[in-house]
Amino acid sequence: MRKQLVAVGAMLLSCFVGDAQEKLPVHVVIQGTSAQIKKVATAMFARNGYTVDSDVAFIDCNPCRPGTVLKISKPFSGDETSAYNTAHWTNQPVANCRHVQALRLSPADEGTSVTMTTEMVCYTGGLWFILRDGDEKETQWAQNILADLKVKIEETNKRR
Repeated sequence: MRKQLVAVGAMLLSCFVGDAQEKLPVHVVIQGTSAQIKKVATAMFARNGYTVDSDVAFIDCNPCRPGTVLKISKPFSGDETSAYNTAHWTNQPVANCRHVQALRLSPADEGTSVTMTTEMVCYTGGLWFILRDGDEKETQWAQNILADLKVKIEETNKRR
C-alpha cells in the first residue's frame, strides 16, 4: 500500500512540475481598439512576409465578453522545411508548414487585452499538426512585438 501511495505521489508531483514548466502566452493591455490593433499588427507583420490567415470571433467567459482571434502567418521557406525534416528524421516528413502568430483580442477595463502565441502549423500524413515551442527566445520575441505594438498604438492615440 505504501509503495502505491509513493508512486501516486511521484506521478502527481511530476504532473505538477510539468505544468509549471509549460510556457504561458505573452499578454499585454493596450489602450486602443481591436480594429486599431489589428491594423497595426497586420502592417508590422506584413513587412516580414506575413498575411492574415483568419480573424475569428469568440466569447471570452472570464467575464463573458466578445473577442476575436487574429491569425497572421507566413509559409516556411524550402530551407526551413528541409531543416525541420532533417532534424526530425525519425518522424514522417512535413510539408506546407507555416509560422503562425495568433493574437487573441478581448475588451479590458482600460483598452484591449492582447494575448500572443507563436505556432508552427504543418501538414503530415494526411493530418495538420500544431507545435507551440514557447522557448525563451520565442517568448522574448513575442514580448518585443507586443511592446512595439503597444507603443505604436498609444503614440497614434496621443497625436489625435
